[in-house]
Amino acid sequence: APQDRPAVPGAAQHAVFPCDVDGFATFQQRLASLDGGTVSVVVTGERLGPGLEEAAWLARAQGQPGSRPLRVRLVADGDTLLEQLGRRTLRRVSNQFESWGAETVLGVPVRSIGPDHIALADGRTLPSAVTAVVGPLRGPDLQTGGLADERGFFPVAPTLPSATEPTVFVAGDPV
Repeated sequence: APQDRPAVPGAAQHAVFPCDVDGFATFQQRLASLDGGTVSVVVTGERLGPGLEEAAWLARAQGQPGSRPLRVRLVADGDTLLEQLGRRTLRRVSNQFESWGAETVLGVPVRSIGPDHIALADGRTLPSAVTAVVGPLRGPDLQTGGLADERGFFPVAPTLPSATEPTVFVAGDPV
């Protein structure tokens, strides 16, 4: 399923979306152009794993011989990670990131993303030289004959038949 770039205000204009080939190439270019600063990975929405992986790779690379002096920040939009991982696992993830020298910002909704910052719902503004957004999806742009919801996803029953047409089965990201 494609990324829902406007899901976080300002993200479509100011963030990179590294979960597709073009977005990853842009992310690489933006990282390569940095001499310092903070790289933020915002995880939100339905697909969080790739964002956690990218933030972890960046965090672990810091301090390696030849690495540039970048700070890495993992931002979990609202309770996104808590809902999917649970409190105990989230604490372990946060501790691991911090052991690599990365910052974690958990449990606060992201209000917007600007060209050089992330604005949080609690009033904080976090500087960010590059902001990557991972997770918000939208359904594919298909002729669906009324099978899809308002976001373009296909609601299904537990064994994957369409919720509105039981003779149609759906699997994969569009579900």
